[in-house]
Amino acid sequence: MANPVIKAFDTYTLSYRSGHPSLEARIYCWSGSTRVGTIDFLKEGANLPDNSHDSSPGGWGVYIHHPLSRFNDVTAVLRHEKPLHSYFTPDTLDAGIITTTREPLGELEP
Repeated sequence: MANPVIKAFDTYTLSYRSGHPSLEARIYCWSGSTRVGTIDFLKEGANLPDNSHDSSPGGWGVYIHHPLSRFNDVTAVLRHEKPLHSYFTPDTLDAGIITTTREPLGELEP
């Protein structure tokens, strides 16, 4: 069994696209000046590629794919939660973003 890849990130950049045959939006997750994750949002109904991890220098990091319908959910997490990490599980190809601290119920982030 391969160990999961977990990468902390503290900022993100966003590209909302037009004219691409399948890609509607892309979010890059950054730790300082290093890209550690990429979240792609594809047209509804498009086949989602397998999630993956690219550890090469200048690579995409943890590569996560969602349909465009998940865009608002994901950007809400990016805006309101911290600390955040991207993860990838090689054995199952499961990937996503996660919080890493417990949060009290009923509290809003500042």
